[in-house]
Amino acid sequence: MTSKRLLYYLLMIVNTKAVHTMTCGACNVACQRFRKHRNGLLRFRCPICKKTYTEAHERTLGAMYIPQDRAVLALQLLLEGNSIRSTERITQLDRNTIMRLLILAGEHCQTLMNSRIKNIQPRYIQADEIWGFVGKKQKQVRVGDPSEFGDTWIFVAMDEETKLIPCFEVGKRTRETTYRFLSALKNRLSDRRFQLTTDGFHFYERGVENIFAGQADFAQLVAAENAPNDGFWRFVAPLICGSQIRGHGEMGGPPGNSPIAD
Repeated sequence: MTSKRLLYYLLMIVNTKAVHTMTCGACNVACQRFRKHRNGLLRFRCPICKKTYTEAHERTLGAMYIPQDRAVLALQLLLEGNSIRSTERITQLDRNTIMRLLILAGEHCQTLMNSRIKNIQPRYIQADEIWGFVGKKQKQVRVGDPSEFGDTWIFVAMDEETKLIPCFEVGKRTRETTYRFLSALKNRLSDRRFQLTTDGFHFYERGVENIFAGQADFAQLVAAENAPNDGFWRFVAPLICGSQIRGHGEMGGPPGNSPIAD
């Protein structure tokens, strides 16, 4: 992990507000500095009643009291592709604590993303979906299983030039998820016209027309695959033997002058 990324996590986890003095609630007098708490926070003691206080602070980790270095290490291991159980063995943290830490870190990352990625002006945006599953694959889903079980897709938009990901959306491969994804993308961008290239998923065509309303030059890049469905070839990734471009341009017309991102 680079030093810059590590710095982001340290800033995210450590968020305390130091104070220079405190006032005793019983005696209404200024307290004096009195050592430190075991977690590094300053302590103060009243010179009259001898009552001690700990400086006011805001814990970014909420009710979690795990050491900072172990929390950072757990996030580093997860980012590098380690499993939760492998991270548990290395950091000696409980797997439930690691999952809560992962959710908390994701919420902070989402807050940072919402506050910083605004009014960007890309020239070319590529959008695609990444397949995954929750609990079990779709063909194993049974009646009574939770609605989130089965195939799950991550809709991702990427700036073709800078590789910035302005937005993503996790959900089923449905019209609702597609429209949420496109609406989130529109909220990140300025009013500048750009080229949007997606795969051949049919909900994109109507969604781009309804949400962007002529702001984007839109095209769909459909790969032509060649793979037999029998014998050994069932276990081999299909070969890309060509591609087809469906140009929609502005509101369904021919593609504009902008090149299609590939």
